[in-house]
Amino acid sequence: MKLLIFVGTLTAVTNAFSSSPSGLNLHNSVKSSGYHYSKRYVLSYFQVASKGSRSALMMPLPSNDKFLEMTSSQSDERSMDDKHNDDKMAKKVVGRKKRVVVGYLLTAALYLLTTVMTTIILIKQQVNISFIAYYSCGNILAGGLAFILKDAAENDRLRSDTYKRLNLFTAWYGFLMSIITVKIFKPPQLLLVTHLIAMINSIKGYGYGARGWTLREGVPFSEDLAQGVKGTIRSMFRTFPKDVKSAGYLLGTAVVKIIAIFKCIEVINIFLGGGGITFLFWTRLHRCSKLGLLSVCMYTLKDAADRDRLDGTTFIQLNFLSSLVWASMLGYILFRNPLAVLGTKSTLEPTVTAALAGFFALFTAGNGIVSIVEKEKA
Repeated sequence: MKLLIFVGTLTAVTNAFSSSPSGLNLHNSVKSSGYHYSKRYVLSYFQVASKGSRSALMMPLPSNDKFLEMTSSQSDERSMDDKHNDDKMAKKVVGRKKRVVVGYLLTAALYLLTTVMTTIILIKQQVNISFIAYYSCGNILAGGLAFILKDAAENDRLRSDTYKRLNLFTAWYGFLMSIITVKIFKPPQLLLVTHLIAMINSIKGYGYGARGWTLREGVPFSEDLAQGVKGTIRSMFRTFPKDVKSAGYLLGTAVVKIIAIFKCIEVINIFLGGGGITFLFWTRLHRCSKLGLLSVCMYTLKDAADRDRLDGTTFIQLNFLSSLVWASMLGYILFRNPLAVLGTKSTLEPTVTAALAGFFALFTAGNGIVSIVEKEKA
């Protein structure tokens, strides 16, 4: 009897584990694709010596993961799907990068065009050149930053804190100037389009910098922005300047921030003093937006000085752009207050401001020239 039980069991197991390419034949039927599970059961009769009765015990084969199979056609199909998705995302990335680069280039070109047109109009009206320079320096600075950001986008450097910071302030400048343009300039079409393109493209640039070209990397925008603000405050107030250049840029950042605060107070006083939202209100707000761009340039240069990166192309360009704005500020102050150079008591404030503007114009231009010389020697 024991021999019969052994032979029956051996026969059932042999039928279940017959030869196959994988060494296991666990299928009732063959399908062209997908996962297949064995439905074969080994039925064996065992003589159970319990009260002299015979019972049948059905034993299913184990259904562990190692018995799962994927057909070669399914594997190939999944590989083709993955490759198709990768190719599709790669095309999206190329398209996004191209549109952002073109947007920066268009922004820079439009700011240059509007500056030239405005300058021609003001010269025909016999406006003083110092006023024209100071009035136009904001758009020149924004156009220069757009050109710098274009180069960063082409070289996949938008994820750097430097370029995320420049994108944010360029977008803010475009937003404020879009409102100011509608209120001041008639007709505002070309200027308005320029500022809107600058705002929208810089927002996109910041987004791709924070989350990557696929928009699936990094941290959420709110968290990235919060980290950037904390890092900026820490660098401004908790990090001691590394050298004289860093100290100079820190002082320049503080000076331009103080001037901007006074301009903001002036805007608030105009509004609360009964003047309301007048032409003077918008012109003062225009100066605040321009000073905001200058402040981010000076802080970025301070950060670069701390990291010994002033010889980089971006920071050389920022030095010359900042020098241009400081020089135009000096010219405008001297034009409006010709006695400021004498240092009389009634003109003490513009005298100090003019002296600081002249110093930082030479400081930034000088550092830019030194960086170029050192870069050529290296």
